[in-house]
Amino acid sequence: MATLFPQDGWLAHTNHFINPHAVGLTREVQPSKRPSTKQRLARVQQLLRACAQISLERAKEILRDHEDFPYSLCRHPDENFPPEERYASVVSVVMDLHDKTLMIASGPPCQHEYRVLKL
Repeated sequence: MATLFPQDGWLAHTNHFINPHAVGLTREVQPSKRPSTKQRLARVQQLLRACAQISLERAKEILRDHEDFPYSLCRHPDENFPPEERYASVVSVVMDLHDKTLMIASGPPCQHEYRVLKL
């Protein structure tokens, strides 16, 4: 288990270990067969850094981003890929740790509303 700390008031991740050493790994688990995870992390970090102040609505807008399709933050199946490689966002999450609020979109966030859960 590892603890991650926010930088500039936010924390973002995609589908790979951000700090593999923190979980006891001395090398990457395996070279990613899906390099888009690091590309998508770079994109979300770029968009977050461009915000003078991040709001919950802006965070949701960022997660609806389609730049770099088919490797965009908001993923949709690409019919040009074999069926086993047609990935889509299955969940999108925004958390407000100060307000203890969790917002969840079940599916691509451009097509699904975020539900609010108070923790």
